[in-house]
Amino acid sequence: MDLLILHRVVASLRASLCDCSLVELRSDRPDRYRLLFEGERGRGSALVSLGQDPWLGRPRGRFEGHRTLTSFAASAGKALADRVLEEVLLAEGDRRVAFCFRGGARLVAELTPRASNLIRLDQESRVVEFARNSRGALARLVPGEPYVPPQTPGALPLFEAGAGEVDDAIAAHEGRSPADALRRSVFGLSRETAARVVDEARQDGRTPGEVLVERVEAAVAGTLAPMVAAREDPLEAAEEGRFAAAEARLLPWEPRELDEGFKVFLQPDAAGTVGHFYEAVDRAARAEARLGGARNILRREKRKAFDARRKVESNLARFGDPERHKRWAEALLAGLNRVERAGEFLRVPDPYDVDGAILEVPADPGSGAAEAAERHFHLHRRALRGRTAASERLAELDRRIERLGLLQARFEEAEGAGAAAELEASMRELGIPVGLEAGTKQGRGRARGAAPRVEGVRLFRSGSGVEILVGKGGQANDRLTFRLAGPEDFWLHAQGVPGAHVVLRNPSRGATPPQEDLLEAAALAAYYSDSRNAARVDVQWTRRKFVRKPRNGAPGAVLVKRFETVRVAPGRPEGVPGERKNAGG
Repeated sequence: MDLLILHRVVASLRASLCDCSLVELRSDRPDRYRLLFEGERGRGSALVSLGQDPWLGRPRGRFEGHRTLTSFAASAGKALADRVLEEVLLAEGDRRVAFCFRGGARLVAELTPRASNLIRLDQESRVVEFARNSRGALARLVPGEPYVPPQTPGALPLFEAGAGEVDDAIAAHEGRSPADALRRSVFGLSRETAARVVDEARQDGRTPGEVLVERVEAAVAGTLAPMVAAREDPLEAAEEGRFAAAEARLLPWEPRELDEGFKVFLQPDAAGTVGHFYEAVDRAARAEARLGGARNILRREKRKAFDARRKVESNLARFGDPERHKRWAEALLAGLNRVERAGEFLRVPDPYDVDGAILEVPADPGSGAAEAAERHFHLHRRALRGRTAASERLAELDRRIERLGLLQARFEEAEGAGAAAELEASMRELGIPVGLEAGTKQGRGRARGAAPRVEGVRLFRSGSGVEILVGKGGQANDRLTFRLAGPEDFWLHAQGVPGAHVVLRNPSRGATPPQEDLLEAAALAAYYSDSRNAARVDVQWTRRKFVRKPRNGAPGAVLVKRFETVRVAPGRPEGVPGERKNAGG
């Protein structure tokens, strides 16, 4: 993150958050932390991203994905809860920002690319804990020992270097472009800022050092405001799959001229502007990861369908010609008095051959002609059934392969979160259980995480089109109930016996499910339980919010606060498609 921009971000956070109390330290992901504050002026927040391109700013809206509570967030959040923020400081000549709380505790955000971290220090500047346990961090961050900052490159300090020093350092980099030489000579300059400085120096007939020093003084005085230059609003473009980080630019100050078609986007302060840009980058990256993951699953499902087809073809070949068994059986019955044993065969005249050619019919040792005939009639019937089933299965697989291929072609070049959601919905229609995360309380649709995966569930759809999810085993039951199901979804389980957790989606958030949907889901809960063979089974149902996990409980174990019971016959009720065998998990 450019130091000129970071300087303005720190100033804006200092102005908005100081004298506020920390309400919560929240981890959206293991590399993304929110600090939520509250004071007389209302609520405020800061976001520390420890990703490949770390940044500090103000978050833009809610995090659209699965939150991951890290041990650092839980511990540091508890220790710093209700502490008043006294100061936000940027270390001289480094990308380190310290949130200083009353009483001496500090949170230090190290925003070094590929080595970022978030560290909690006590009042004596000793390390208490840190968010990322990288090899480099473990080498210098020892709990209970004094904090050791990371080493900075041997370049000129941005806020202290004079114009002459900067120009001399640029001249020492022979063979490099002026912008590249400037970026390498002064610590903390981004490529974009270095290019702007060199362009302005060329236009004004000044040296890059003179322009840089002037801009640094303006940043310190607070007269520079970071801004985003892009063709359209970055967040909106990211949502629709049109955002390209290479085209949008986060600038430390307003350029003299904008490229054709570009506009300036500003937020009320520098922290908001930076958050607006980087949230778009993050949203676009997550949408691409989600789409890429769905495409990978789609390709895998297509390969599985081809593999299944080859196996069915092999099974079909093994059935051979069913009519030969019928011919052998009829020959044995027609020539019972003329059958001769020849090892593993029975020799008998062929009744359909005018010359009375001899047939050798396979027969088990010790079996008579009548028994062998009955055996071959049985094999004839079985082969006919097998060939019919295999042919139907081949046709089904061909249809599936065609649909998967069409879906693959349709979304191969698609972009954006909307395309990812549409692809996942189409995959679910094919019985591929992806994108099953529950909706948020605000009803904003399914949570948008990173790359999807095929969940360990069976996916069905009721006669009215509502999703019914059935767990596969303890771990899958656990995940289904406490990760995939929403609090208002309906939860079912066969009463008093081991069995699958079943979730009936509740898109309307009603207090009770439609009766037909409930009976279909309950029949599945009974079918996938140890009472499968019973005539009637009692099935508990309730909303998922009344189900909780017992302390130290085994995977799949639950406690149900309140429930109702419905009695059904186990099975796949009419209107519920059978389990998709290639649904995964």
